[in-house]
Amino acid sequence: GVRTLGEEPDCTTSIEGYDRCFNGWIGPCQAMVLMYHGNLAIFRGEILSVDQESVVFDRSSESVFFNPKPKRYRFDEIETLIDDKGNVIAGTIPKRFSVAPKMEFVIRAEEKFELEFEPNEHFSYCIPPGKYKLEMIRCAGYGKYRVDESGELPNIIVDVKPDSANYLGSIYLDIMRTDAVCSFSYEWEDVTERTAMVPAGYGALGAALGFVITGLASYANLPDSLEGRHILFFCQDEDYVSPCKSPLRNCVLQIGY
Repeated sequence: GVRTLGEEPDCTTSIEGYDRCFNGWIGPCQAMVLMYHGNLAIFRGEILSVDQESVVFDRSSESVFFNPKPKRYRFDEIETLIDDKGNVIAGTIPKRFSVAPKMEFVIRAEEKFELEFEPNEHFSYCIPPGKYKLEMIRCAGYGKYRVDESGELPNIIVDVKPDSANYLGSIYLDIMRTDAVCSFSYEWEDVTERTAMVPAGYGALGAALGFVITGLASYANLPDSLEGRHILFFCQDEDYVSPCKSPLRNCVLQIGY
């Protein structure tokens, strides 16, 4: 299989870049996260009204003896406010209550390689030069632990030149970018039941927090869909520094429809 540049430090031909994706909410919807006795706590409930500075939130009954009345909370009192679709209305998602999708490109020339991209991390692989066709894209961690695979892709060629650090750029999954050097969209289908790609620890995390993943909000996806569409944007960062010893080369995808 393909090896990373860290495993092959003397490699002179690489393919590299950065996987950039959003961190999605994995708690119940609707919900509010507050500091409670010094710890972050999730409170289920219903958003009754929202203005520019605050929200009226009706917390769910915690027992037959305690049913809190609706209360107005200022946004500066709230860590996170989540609506019924998993969208962040106020605040930011704490890391312990979030998940980011993992992505994988399957490319083929004379050999087939599976390039795994960890969410929001740099990647660099040592790879033989050649013109590779992008055959498949997989994503794991969308929706209810969903794993999805691309359907038919456009004719996409990755031209890996020898003795070069072939820079794909920063890859944005379902995040609109106006400075992209190239982009494409594709239809996906849910393949969760026939794959083992679900990132390790997601199940344990959900169990530890006492809830099931309810979906990551995105303009391109519905949490419980069995099919849909992703869009990828490729941007080239001017300050990118390659770990490869070879000269940096912008490796813009060749996309034919």
